[in-house]
Amino acid sequence: MHIAIEGIDGVGKTTLARSLARQLGFKCVEKHLHALFDSEDFCHIPNYMRITEQVNASDNPTFRAWFYALGNLYLREHYRGMDIVTDRYFASNYSWNGTPENEFIFDKLIEILGKPEITFLIYANPRARMERIRQRNPEDPDLANANQAFSDRMYERLSDFLKRHHFNHYLIDTSDKSIVESIFSMKGILADRFPGRFLNM
Repeated sequence: MHIAIEGIDGVGKTTLARSLARQLGFKCVEKHLHALFDSEDFCHIPNYMRITEQVNASDNPTFRAWFYALGNLYLREHYRGMDIVTDRYFASNYSWNGTPENEFIFDKLIEILGKPEITFLIYANPRARMERIRQRNPEDPDLANANQAFSDRMYERLSDFLKRHHFNHYLIDTSDKSIVESIFSMKGILADRFPGRFLNM
């Protein structure tokens, strides 16, 4: 089973992905190509970070989209048959890199790989995002992007992608929720949506 966690930086996405995976007994996958470039250890991925820094510096969105699409393909092969929770997936790639000219990349990914069984779109208002990013790293450049206009634009792209492609997805607003409360909401949705699988959570 594949559970995807989508959202922009600072909403608690990674923390939720790790916690949900741990509680469900799933594998958490945070950097889809890390095991190819480095190892299974998320804490030591120098090659992955060096390569993605170069990729993200490119002003060609189609190049960036193909690179992260490779991550999706590798994820499918490397973790085939495993129960996984992924920190980001198709929608995040699209939200940063999708254009009318490269829409075909995402159509083909969905055709080849299919969709996660369920996607959680994690939201937090700008106030909560800035506080979380600041606590994590007061010098984080993402603090400059933690404004209402940026948040609204990115969430519109994420939501639009999930709706247009008919993903089984649910919005989780973490603005005023603790990690425990957010996980409780997600597990409730899983138990309701997949009662045979998550009956006794």
